[in-house]
Amino acid sequence: MHADSLIGFPVKASVVIVAGGQGKRFGSDIPKQYLPLGSGTVIEQTIARFAGTGVFSRLILVAHPDYHPLVSSLMTKSFPQSGFTLVPSGKERMHSVANGLEEALKDSDKILIHDAARPFIQPEDILRCLSELDLWDAVVVGVTPKDTVRSAAPDGTSSGTLDRSRLFLAQTPQGFTRKAASAVLAKIRQSDEIGTDDVYFAEQAGIPVRLIPGSYLNFKITTPDDLALAGVIMEHYESVFPQNRHRV
Repeated sequence: MHADSLIGFPVKASVVIVAGGQGKRFGSDIPKQYLPLGSGTVIEQTIARFAGTGVFSRLILVAHPDYHPLVSSLMTKSFPQSGFTLVPSGKERMHSVANGLEEALKDSDKILIHDAARPFIQPEDILRCLSELDLWDAVVVGVTPKDTVRSAAPDGTSSGTLDRSRLFLAQTPQGFTRKAASAVLAKIRQSDEIGTDDVYFAEQAGIPVRLIPGSYLNFKITTPDDLALAGVIMEHYESVFPQNRHRV
């Protein structure tokens, strides 16, 4: 589905970019989403993927209040034509997602949630998520494992090999219809559990989740090695498609 086919469609779609991480696992003084990548920063590259589709009525950025001035500056510089809403992050990722959903539910029919540190999401996967939400209330993009996956016993030995054909490595976007987003928000607000992704709470609410095959390029930048790999990929991308440089 081409992006232009959705422009003017009466359904209002929002994307929530979750950028509340503090960089603890990455080991940087500056959260990884604000580090340089190609002709911009990680978060700018990620936002460009969604802004470039032209199908979202709202862009909601969830960030720690300390970084709101920086995010506002980046948006004004790189996306002067894009309106956006800044929302404070929460204690855990799930609380940041809840804050973003609460804002999106004010006027959205379809809501996608995406990690700021996944700058290589493919536009066709974004559009497929929105399309599948016509048929399903919850969707998640991901890939099947390429490596052999073994389960580990408590003593550190292998306890067996898992069937890769039945495994799915969840990425983002993860998306919801308005009805499902309301249920997910309620589950998060009521839960004492720490959910590591968003569709977990949809499952807790009894909502079936559609698995959408995505791209192995859509990895999350978590370590310095990830950022180094992302830099190589972005350098190639911007050299082959110079028109996309600092679009971002």
